[in-house]
Amino acid sequence: MTESEEKAAFAQAMISANMNPLEAGQLVHPANFNRAAQIASMWHNDAEVKALIIEIKKAEIAETGISEDEKYVEEKLKEIIETSRFADDRIKALDKLMDLKGLSKKPQSGPAVQVVIPRAIEVPTHGTNEEWEAAAAQQQRELLNVSRSRH
Repeated sequence: MTESEEKAAFAQAMISANMNPLEAGQLVHPANFNRAAQIASMWHNDAEVKALIIEIKKAEIAETGISEDEKYVEEKLKEIIETSRFADDRIKALDKLMDLKGLSKKPQSGPAVQVVIPRAIEVPTHGTNEEWEAAAAQQQRELLNVSRSRH
């Protein structure tokens, strides 16, 4: 393998290894750790390797139409979907992922209709204060009678 071929393989391995030079070196030379460490230390900041990495990423984006940032977001959303304890978080992440992939069904554009539903709490009425006091006193007497009869 020539040095330029080795650099091209290292650049591809850097992308595969999430920009970890030692791991990329081991992908290029799995049986020779010394050579893997050597190229990792020499080439991780090499201008030719950096140019190759940029070229490979551009080719990948042109081929798939997905940028590296979109891939990262997609991976994180999938991770949330798989590991989240709460269903709401999984549903939200899945919804975002569907938006990212263009799979969510957007409502047809048309006149916006806003439905307002008033929120109210039903509160029982007790009539006059005297009626309420009488009903409360009666309830207390009944409770006391029940509690005395059980002892």
